[in-house]
Amino acid sequence: FYDKNIRYTRNNIAEIHTTLGEYDEAEMLYRKCIEMLGTPTDTIDFLDLSVYLQNLAGVNLKRAAQSEGIKKMTQIDSAVVMAEQANALSEKYGDKPFKRVNKTFTLAQAYFAAGRTDEGIALARQALEMAETQDDAFLQAEIHTIMGGFESQLENYATAERHYRTAVAIAEENSFDELLMTALSGGYESAKHFDRSLA
Repeated sequence: FYDKNIRYTRNNIAEIHTTLGEYDEAEMLYRKCIEMLGTPTDTIDFLDLSVYLQNLAGVNLKRAAQSEGIKKMTQIDSAVVMAEQANALSEKYGDKPFKRVNKTFTLAQAYFAAGRTDEGIALARQALEMAETQDDAFLQAEIHTIMGGFESQLENYATAERHYRTAVAIAEENSFDELLMTALSGGYESAKHFDRSLA
């Protein structure tokens, strides 16, 4: 019980480092959590491992966004492997619904970053449907925002703007201020490509 609480605390500290862009520190702590966990022996252990793998995948995706060339692709490839493992464990061991959404969506982002755009978008849609079923407004707004980014990268600007507009509506209704700013910014950038008055 004591060791488990230390792991959970380390994971939380790692999330703070990730938010601050301190990816080396975050990765070290996530890997320490996996080391402390050792060989999983029960459902909770496997689901904990799934969390650490998902978080490591997220760190690699953030690093990749700041990298180029071989280094970028290596980080993306690592993210894909870890996100696939996290998602498989989450599904196999009956993760909580909102965690299933998160892990599915992390894998969607990893696939999209790897150039597997159709798979990424399909998984993002699946994650969105799951979030809608759970009536999770925050995840719905977050997924619409990221999907807006996907479509914008593919130069489908009108589709991107629709995703951002939906995210804006959800964020306004629920006072998700940070998401609201992100969605408004994305919608503005997308609309500039097809309707400057809308922008």
